[in-house]
Amino acid sequence: MSDNDKQLAYLDERVTFGQKFSFGIAGSGVGLLSGIINGPLSVFYTFKMGLEPGRVAVVMLIFAIWNALNDPLFGILEDRTKTKLGRRIPYLRYGAAVFGILFVFCWYPFLHLIFEDTQRALAWNFGLALFLFDSIFTIIGLITFTLPSEMCITEKGRTSISVFSVYLGAIGMLGSMILTTIFLSDDTSTIHPWFKPAMIITAFVGALMVFIPSFNLVENEYAAQEEKLGFFKSLIVTFKNTQFLLFEFGNFFYQIAWTILTGLMAPFVGYVLGYQGIMSMIPLLAIFVMVFIFTYPAGRVARKWGNKKTYMVAIALVIILFIELFAISGKSQLGG
Repeated sequence: MSDNDKQLAYLDERVTFGQKFSFGIAGSGVGLLSGIINGPLSVFYTFKMGLEPGRVAVVMLIFAIWNALNDPLFGILEDRTKTKLGRRIPYLRYGAAVFGILFVFCWYPFLHLIFEDTQRALAWNFGLALFLFDSIFTIIGLITFTLPSEMCITEKGRTSISVFSVYLGAIGMLGSMILTTIFLSDDTSTIHPWFKPAMIITAFVGALMVFIPSFNLVENEYAAQEEKLGFFKSLIVTFKNTQFLLFEFGNFFYQIAWTILTGLMAPFVGYVLGYQGIMSMIPLLAIFVMVFIFTYPAGRVARKWGNKKTYMVAIALVIILFIELFAISGKSQLGG
């Protein structure tokens, strides 16, 4: 091992178990709140509030445009941030409360109480909730993707942090699925009396899971010292980057699949398959168990094959599994 490699390894080893654990908890908090919004919010507005599906689709289309633009916008903003705490940590620490408040806001539509056109008011409320929540989610969520590269320098060090993020993040994912199954998987327009109180408690817990770990996380100074481009030049360079555009194109469909698999799995189990009670929990627990079983082996495969080959093989398997889900839903509808 060269002196340079030893120096890099030393920098990575400075990241303690507690810091890795804190990063995983923060990611779990982000996953808990965002997992309940991604997909289930549209279910809430459609089935519980009575918003027409066509209007939901229009709002989601408009929102998709903003969702595609806000990643580079907020990413550039974070890169240009300079504080004593660093570039990323202030957004976790001071954004956690906003994250929780906007999560609660999503479940309390109010414009239909002010305007006579209920459908239009609900559509505007739905769009406003998506716009505001996704903005703070993007600001905080970007950090959960970028911080490992600033806590560690080598790929091995970053992978060790990511393992904590995946395992602990799975807990947040499971929590979001269970809550969605309990409150949003039946086919009635009745809102459970404990639904909104549960969302307030969940917001508080999720925000704390983001806020508290921020006091134990670190950023390496080398990243903050890199020379930055101007704001508009950064945008131009970003959208001229072919690799970035290709990634965003693929990521668009990845996000659709991820939303279906996590955010919409509970409604799928309840509305389409018709499972209720304990039976409705079995598919969710199966996903949770698979995440825990395959995360570590997947990391070893990625180190052996490389990220690109692993990603392509995984996508091929996912295509097969989604086709099977489609076939199952078709049989269920024919049987019903």
